[in-house]
Amino acid sequence: MLSLAVALATCHGGRCGAWRGKVASAPARPLPPLYPSGKPYTRWWWFPTEASGQDIDAEFEWIKANGFGGVEIAWVNPRRWWPRAQWDSLEPTPSWRDAHWADLVRQAKTAADRLGLGCDFTFGSGWPFGDAEVTEDESACLYPDQCGREVSLFWEGPGHARVLDPLNRKAFDRYADRTLGWLRPSLGGSPSGLFCDSWELGLWPWSPDFASRFQRRFGYDITSAMDTLDEASNDGQRYDYMALLSDQIIDNFYRPFAERAHVEGSFVRTQAHGAPVDLLTAYSAADVPETEAMLYEPPFGQIAASAAALTGKPVVSSETFTCTYGFPDVHFGRERTADLKLVADALFANGVNQIVWHGKPFVSPAVPEARFYATAHVGADGALADELPAFNDYMAKVSRAMRRGRTLSQAAVYLPTEDSWMSFFLQDTTDESWTIPYRGREIRHAYPSFDLHYLKLPAALKGWRPLWVNNWALKQGKVEAGRLHIGDQVFSALYLGVYHLDSDALDTVLSLAKAGLPVCLERPPQQPGAKKSDSYQARLDQLQRLPNTSCDRANRALGKPMVAGDDLPDFWARADGDRTTIFFANPDARDLHLPIQLGQSTPGNATRKVDRTVEITVSGKTVAVPLSFETNQSLLVTIDGAGHYELEDIVFRPRSP
Repeated sequence: MLSLAVALATCHGGRCGAWRGKVASAPARPLPPLYPSGKPYTRWWWFPTEASGQDIDAEFEWIKANGFGGVEIAWVNPRRWWPRAQWDSLEPTPSWRDAHWADLVRQAKTAADRLGLGCDFTFGSGWPFGDAEVTEDESACLYPDQCGREVSLFWEGPGHARVLDPLNRKAFDRYADRTLGWLRPSLGGSPSGLFCDSWELGLWPWSPDFASRFQRRFGYDITSAMDTLDEASNDGQRYDYMALLSDQIIDNFYRPFAERAHVEGSFVRTQAHGAPVDLLTAYSAADVPETEAMLYEPPFGQIAASAAALTGKPVVSSETFTCTYGFPDVHFGRERTADLKLVADALFANGVNQIVWHGKPFVSPAVPEARFYATAHVGADGALADELPAFNDYMAKVSRAMRRGRTLSQAAVYLPTEDSWMSFFLQDTTDESWTIPYRGREIRHAYPSFDLHYLKLPAALKGWRPLWVNNWALKQGKVEAGRLHIGDQVFSALYLGVYHLDSDALDTVLSLAKAGLPVCLERPPQQPGAKKSDSYQARLDQLQRLPNTSCDRANRALGKPMVAGDDLPDFWARADGDRTTIFFANPDARDLHLPIQLGQSTPGNATRKVDRTVEITVSGKTVAVPLSFETNQSLLVTIDGAGHYELEDIVFRPRSP
């Protein structure tokens, strides 16, 4: 009945969740609800130009008037993206982290609090993290000796800052001491999130002591394989390299980042994607896991949403409208609200409930026509300006609704991280507008398989609204009456369609199956890595002999799907007591690919009207619910314990161009 083979065919190796650490500690002082209004934030690009408190106030007043709930300040140097004449005309600028600069940041936080807006901060300037005080031995390296990379778009320009080594905990602590030293005066008042952008460091991170750490853990020398780590002959060695690398990055970067924020009474909003790590565990270390669209397509957000659901985090955010029409700035300033609504609705149907626009430039007399690349243009001079308040209000309504109670899911699906680590390949994007250098040649921009960029949950399980799990998550679980409990999530069955399963993960699955959990083991997995356990096959045989380890048993345990019907629209569900809220995205928001077309949402490209009836089963009751989608319309259905349903008013109809 339910097959995972097609869904997982694009991933052929990895080690899902074999990390044995813990998620980051909870804040020392309980935080109030995060992003309580549900209103979208916008990334607010601060360029190295002169500004005043009056400029800051004017920007915030515009932001509030247009329906935003707050900002994320991102300090960048746009020199490479601006005409030379525009750059040369700028006034002298505040130096990075000098007293004048710090005063402007404090004024921004004070103004935000006064207007009831939130104010988050990128944890540095540019990306990845780094500054001018990162020493050579604290800087990020790629094998064998590419060290000292400069921070991209650093406030004071090229050559002023090195990227921080994410494998070096002491280096991170020194960087955090410096960064919090100048940021701490602005962290008072309402809680501010500290933001970590996606990983853009490169393949094969390395550190001076990595080889010795590897030798101690695996008992052999990895350096002999490093030059050909992307070749099939080194699949096992690459897996072991990735296993240690993931542990080191999570232990020395993602977890300390959250811990340091908590000490300050702040929280972290983190994009783990792009990092060569066990993504589900890395996302779990964040207070607010954040995905990205459209450079990452909406279904990818289910990894961040799963991490939040498994750890009881109520908010899942997305950096949104990035390069929607292509990289770096296709149709910049001509964006259409109806097109962007397709993207937002697709994100809501994949677990996101907080939108962060990408983004708004700081406009001041010094830079009256500021622009930035890779972004939908937010500002009074953009094509979106007239519809921003209504569009933001729509997204706020949906975001608030999709935080009620907890995520509702019936099936757990094992994330194929092992497969992605055991079969290195570069997956092409569908956007042909840019290329990257790799091993001396230019190729279309691509993502290594460990990024899980195009991974989707199995279509056959769609009606049961599955979540991703990994070994770390399964270790937190317990089986009661044949059902798996992880935090406040309850799953009727576990599905494994992977080709490789870590030895430690096999032990975890075996233990759960012995306790009575139905497990769909679609195929006998192989042990990944270069060194094998002599007992792996015996343990696998034991798992396969258990009567509840069969896909038929798992399918029967699932029972009726939460949502059933032909050609189901994408949806996400939340349970709050005896009330269930389900967001159904317009069918036109399904299967979006980068880049989307300008005008993709208009009648010539979109469906005029779709009518269908679905059966929704919650609280032991099955209710037939008619769904009628007008062009650009998505639906929000709430059902109570008695089986009564209502359609909530979230209608927003963008103007046709």
